[in-house]
Amino acid sequence: MVLPTKKKSNPTHVTVNNKDLSSDYDIANAFNKHFITIGSDIKKGLYASPIEKDKPTINPPAIFYLPEVDEEFVYTEISKMSINKAFGFDEISPNMLKLANLIIVPSLTYIINLSLHSGIFPDDWKYAKVIPLHKNGDTHNVNNWAIPR
Repeated sequence: MVLPTKKKSNPTHVTVNNKDLSSDYDIANAFNKHFITIGSDIKKGLYASPIEKDKPTINPPAIFYLPEVDEEFVYTEISKMSINKAFGFDEISPNMLKLANLIIVPSLTYIINLSLHSGIFPDDWKYAKVIPLHKNGDTHNVNNWAIPR
């Protein structure tokens, strides 16, 4: 199947700071704010005392390196994709990628390695569809929603 078959329902309103939000724009911004701040909020809770929170780090910054990929790696990763997963931001289904795998692997490998070497990544690779899933409790509370892993 190339086209999606399921339609998920999104909340029609949420409550943030005792304020009821019902426009799609306000709801999307509420979820965005929630998910971009949740990491720092969790980090704050990891410290045993307020003194430790302000303690400067003495570790040197980590060196981050991504090795070049080869065509076999790209082919294998595309082959492992589940056709039941959601479309990407580009609206290309995993099934379509798998069908075109042998044809697109050389070009895709070249683009990936060029990006890794230059440190420049296409703007379209920087976008993501974030679709929150309801965990439990009141559906109008953004804290009761999560991003699927």
